[in-house]
Amino acid sequence: MVRLTTIICCILGFIIFFIIRYYEKPNLIIYQKSYHTSCAEEDNVMLKIIPANKNIKGINILPRKPIIDKPIFPIINKADYSNCDWAQSNYEDYYYYKKCPSGFLDKDNTCKPEVSEIILDNGRWQIIGDRGVHWQPFMTLKDRNNNLIGDYKSLTISRYGESDVINNPPTVAVIYSDGYLRPIYYAKTNEASGWGGSFILGESTFKKVVTPRFYNNIKQVKIMDLAEKNLNLELFFNKNPFHSAKLIFYYDYNQKGIDYISQKNKNELLAFISMYRDNNSFDIELLIGKNNGKDVVYNILDSSIDNISFSSGFALRKHNVSSHNILAPEFDLTVLH
Repeated sequence: MVRLTTIICCILGFIIFFIIRYYEKPNLIIYQKSYHTSCAEEDNVMLKIIPANKNIKGINILPRKPIIDKPIFPIINKADYSNCDWAQSNYEDYYYYKKCPSGFLDKDNTCKPEVSEIILDNGRWQIIGDRGVHWQPFMTLKDRNNNLIGDYKSLTISRYGESDVINNPPTVAVIYSDGYLRPIYYAKTNEASGWGGSFILGESTFKKVVTPRFYNNIKQVKIMDLAEKNLNLELFFNKNPFHSAKLIFYYDYNQKGIDYISQKNKNELLAFISMYRDNNSFDIELLIGKNNGKDVVYNILDSSIDNISFSSGFALRKHNVSSHNILAPEFDLTVLH
């Protein structure tokens, strides 16, 4: 009897050890905010990503080149507005800075030319700032000593490689003043690539400007330490101007991607935004991750995704050739503790 009890206790001990060892606690909660649309150019895939515990300091975003099974395929990058109601309206009325004959009207109602200028070029990274008409306010760019560089609607981040053309390195991401980070995998200058999904950094608000979208306007971007090969940026948002966030672009980009680290992440880390039209294959189709220790795969519009938890992270995959952009990136998202 004693021996049997000992055996049972050992078995129970092994079971408890196995559960503790292999059961992964939830770190992320996903809220499904997507909706169906017939407009091929409407960002209708919307997933809110919430931290499940206080130990999470951020998330790593790794863009991946999609694996296409077909040996030969057309690269489709053309816009399709045929079923977009908003495209037929005069959505330029929503512009924060209106158009004028030679560019845009600035804060002082002065007509100024649209500008695209190199802000930083250190032989490893290049940042280009754009000014012009836009439906969001500009964000202020400063150097690490708080010296004003300028106001921009977007920042294009490019990375130099060994064989890149001088002053024309391949782009890896664009940061927009409405809080959108649009990453792409690093491709050499002679390689084809394509844009796809976006990530709205921080706690965003849903509203309609041109289309119903989430926004988290960036108030200021500061270029931080450039001693390392990585590019470090500090962000301040209009909603929480006293709480900074960091973006770290790793020079080993295709292996390490981008870290987004927030000092205030109790409510929301970021939101994933992409396109998926009914009965068609679009930029992202599958959400893959671990839930309660099990591997799970969801269609990106599946309503059961709402309020579901994941452990260390999840992946966003194309699955099929996309009708919108063949080479739009896939993404791996991993929790940062």
